[in-house]
Formats: sequence, C-alpha cells, structure tokens
Amino acid sequence: EETLDAPGGEFDPEAYEPANFERLAGSYSLDPAPNMVARFWREDGTYYGQLTGQPPLEIRPTSPNSFQFLAVAARITFEDGEPAPGVTLFQNGQEIHATRQDAEESEEKWAPDSKELEAFVGRYFSDEVETFYEVVLVHPGEAGRAGSETRVISTNVTLDSDDEGDAEPYLELRQMRMGEMRLTPTEKDTFGVGAITLEFQRDRHGTVSAVYFDVGRSRDVRAERIR
Repeated sequence: EETLDAPGGEFDPEAYEPANFERLAGSYSLDPAPNMVARFWREDGTYYGQLTGQPPLEIRPTSPNSFQFLAVAARITFEDGEPAPGVTLFQNGQEIHATRQDAEESEEKWAPDSKELEAFVGRYFSDEVETFYEVVLVHPGEAGRAGSETRVISTNVTLDSDDEGDAEPYLELRQMRMGEMRLTPTEKDTFGVGAITLEFQRDRHGTVSAVYFDVGRSRDVRAERIR
C-alpha cells in the first residue's frame, strides 16, 4: 500500500504520484469573480498554478488533495471527484472557492496581445457619477514599476510575488478613490476585476469610444472616452 508519509509522520512531497494530479489539473473560475480563472498543470516534473494573464507560480503537494504556493503565503485544496469539481484557495484568513470549467469554456477565453490592449488606453469620464477613469497599459519589469507584482484574484485577496517571470503586458484601471486595479480580459472587448465588469464600446470606425461599468447593483454606468 502506497504511503505519502515521511519518517516522523509528515507528508512527503517526493512520494506524491503524478498520476494523482491528472484529476486535479485544469481551469477553475473563481466563484466571487468568474472573470478570474485559475489554471493548474504539471510540466517537467513541476506543478504550477496560474491566474489569467499572469506568470505561473510553482506549487508543491502537502497532501493528496492540497498544495502550497512556494512564492506566496497561500495554499489550495481540491475537492474529491473524477475530475475534481472545484478547488478552494486559502490566503490572508480568507477562503475563495473556484469551480472547474469545462473544455469549451476554457477555449473561449479572450487573450488580447499588447497591440490589441493599446486600443483601450485612454481617459474616460462618466457624467452619471461625475468621475474620471484612466486606463493604462502596464509592461511588468519596466523602469518605474519597481516592487512586487500584484495578482488580483478578488476584491480583497491578492497573490504577490517578487518574481515577475514571463509576465505579459496588461491593462490597469486607475481612479483616485479606487486606486489601481489590474484588468483581466474575459471576452471580446470585455474586462473584469473583482466584482467589476468593464465592457468597451467601439464607434463605426472600430475605435474604442466608451466603456460601460457593471458594479454590483450599479449596471451600465457609461463613461465616454475623452482622449
């Protein structure tokens, strides 16, 4: 009978069977923020976890169903099932559940490149809430962006790592009261961060001209692009 306990009764990561990970691997949508997707996979003997549009982070087994992130103070526990129907992230005293996506959902995710993202950069103003919004394109690792990179997975929980790895450029929403928030692409011309959804509108020439915000009970709040 297989044992995963090292001498002394502690879990032995080296004894973890890669075949056991097959039912865990896949993509999971965070329940409180469906636009955020966590993907888990094994490559060259190493296990990884990654949020949409962000660098992969190594994870290590701590039990048959649980893993810990090596670069951040967070851990995950997968549910029983073939395949696992869900996973829960534990960080900063909070628990966030994510539900497995089917193959079609994973394939439908929109992944714009840097040139496509540039189309949304600009300053927007909403008459309805009398607020200015700035959308900027961030290139991780460039001068002036010192410090750790923040991986937002909900409105209150982050995954932080000093290793930027192969981080791709991304859009950031900036507003005086709300601060800086990383936007995650979900579907064509649509982005999300936490419970906020941004759907951009284009004019007849295909140029981005406005954005609609959905924030909880406040829906379709329009902001015009002013530059």
